[in-house]
Amino acid sequence: MSTTIAPLAPELWADFEDLFGKQGACYGCWCTHFRLAPAVRRANDKQRNKDHIKARIEAGPPPGLLAFEDGKA
Repeated sequence: MSTTIAPLAPELWADFEDLFGKQGACYGCWCTHFRLAPAVRRANDKQRNKDHIKARIEAGPPPGLLAFEDGKA
């Protein structure tokens, strides 16, 4: 078993998206809970949260880390 950790950079988007699944992890949050004001977050749907975090990842610097076990996030 091999574990690696990498900064969440644009080239890892597909891995991040796969990890979060169709629902965007916790009810479509897409890790925006501490990144958006509560009123904005509540008004957003899953897709807007996903678009927000994708744009944040693309803009850099990496907003977090992504862990992989045997190559899978």
